[in-house]
Amino acid sequence: MKKIINFLKESNRWLHLIGGALITFAVAFLSLMILVAFGATIAIPLIAILAVSLIAVALEIKDVQGGGKFDWTDLAVTIIGAILILIPICCCHFKFRYGSF
Repeated sequence: MKKIINFLKESNRWLHLIGGALITFAVAFLSLMILVAFGATIAIPLIAILAVSLIAVALEIKDVQGGGKFDWTDLAVTIIGAILILIPICCCHFKFRYGSF
């Protein structure tokens, strides 16, 4: 557990984890509102992962332009934050839509 905490403290990775989760939650919420309003079927996980990935890459490019280096680990942690939010969202979606997993 201590190794995980130290890993997340390094290079503010905990911010990447939380940022990825918050962006995913916002995108998933907006996608669900569109789904309800227009009855369209959207690939919510795909849209959320795509949005988080693009934002994470943009932040890493900003780091490179500021004199830093592109950190693949930060990028991966951001996407992991998105996946951690998508798991319960997808589980709830399947449960309500199909009645079971």
